[in-house]
Amino acid sequence: MNPAIYVAIFLPLFMALFSQSQNKKLASIHKMRRKNPKERGQMIELARRFVGRKCYIYTINSQLNGTIKEVSESGILVETGKVEEVVNVDYVIRIREIYGKKNK
Repeated sequence: MNPAIYVAIFLPLFMALFSQSQNKKLASIHKMRRKNPKERGQMIELARRFVGRKCYIYTINSQLNGTIKEVSESGILVETGKVEEVVNVDYVIRIREIYGKKNK
């Protein structure tokens, strides 16, 4: 058989299996955070440090960038342009501040 046929058949299967393993790892992180309220509380306290700052917010399966307006016990209110979005604290993995251009 033609090698292109093997690639066309097995590459999508490999990609599907790889993405499922990634989702399982991320789901286990989410379950662990829900079981451990101390870790959840730490994320809330750390997110409160970034209120009013423009940040990247990394979640289990996406990324937001915008200004953090408010942090509550259940979510983070983020203003992205003209839209406000709420992110569940249980799904937040990382928050990173966006710095402006540096003068050279």
